[in-house]
Amino acid sequence: MRVRIQSVKIGILLVGVAVALPVCAQGQATAPAASGGQGAAGDPVVATLGDRTVRLSDLEQYWREQDPASFMRMKQQVYDINRRVLDEMVGQYLLEAEAARRNVTVEELLAEETPGRIQPVTEARIRAVYDQSREREQGITFEALRPAIVQFLERQGPAEAQQQFVDELRRESDDLVVRLEAPRVPIQVMATDPVAGPATAPIEIVEFADFQCPYCQQVRPVIEQIVEKYGDRVKVVWKDFPLPSHPDARPAAEAAQCANDQGQFWPYHDKLFDNQNALSVVNLKSWAAELGMDAAEFNACLDGGTHRALVEADLQEGNSYGVSSTPTVYVNGRAIVGAVPFDTFDAVVREELAVLEN
Repeated sequence: MRVRIQSVKIGILLVGVAVALPVCAQGQATAPAASGGQGAAGDPVVATLGDRTVRLSDLEQYWREQDPASFMRMKQQVYDINRRVLDEMVGQYLLEAEAARRNVTVEELLAEETPGRIQPVTEARIRAVYDQSREREQGITFEALRPAIVQFLERQGPAEAQQQFVDELRRESDDLVVRLEAPRVPIQVMATDPVAGPATAPIEIVEFADFQCPYCQQVRPVIEQIVEKYGDRVKVVWKDFPLPSHPDARPAAEAAQCANDQGQFWPYHDKLFDNQNALSVVNLKSWAAELGMDAAEFNACLDGGTHRALVEADLQEGNSYGVSSTPTVYVNGRAIVGAVPFDTFDAVVREELAVLEN
């Protein structure tokens, strides 16, 4: 009997309670459906006009040139589906191999291994789900939503435990090689972009973010954990992507670039996120002085809109890559969207290092 691998999803439904992907969005982005697959010749003709032919590769090239954002969204969507299916298949093979090694069935193996891995439903976990829910933003109270969240977590427990066991088997496997190539966006790092870490670092993390976005605040400690774990093997690049729904985000972005002029971008970056509910112009100027910057120079920079065009250029660049919400982070060109947990980032970084080392 085959046991289905139950993956834990980011977008979930709690008995009529939707939990949203943790992003700040500027609008709905719908990826077009992928066009047909490759034919026997590998590059089939999809249209003819007289003596002219259009092949599938021509179609994709034209799409890429005319609308690179939607093209990359489609490529990412297809990869995500393929990777999800591949991970399920690999998990099944790992369970079968471990069951055979112990001379038990897969069902017996899971009955032995998963109960001890089921996480208790704690107040901290309930609160974390609530904080990521769409209903919180709509004003539904924690107390009203709590029973549905508890029910969801209790149902999800066995699937999470099974996935944890599969992940452990995967880490212990010494003969698993994943060759599915992830789509990559060639990100341009400009001389004006704030960068932390060595220029030669093999892992480049480019973050498109908004200082007023709560989910950017949530992903901040995750990126810090990655930097702490991998040290000089990682560099972090900041790109501004202030959303129109956040009125204080653009002035904050311009202020951070003024701080960058004085070599204080990252301390100022931290100050903005620590106070993202108080991003008034008065405070923007006050914090610069607190950090020891030349106040007159900073105030003139901010009041004069010195970096307005620079912030706009970051926005346009992000749009060209298909960025539509924050945070959107690229790890060596691979997109990670939303306030995803450390393990998600860590898995991508480990895969990238494995590729570079092999």
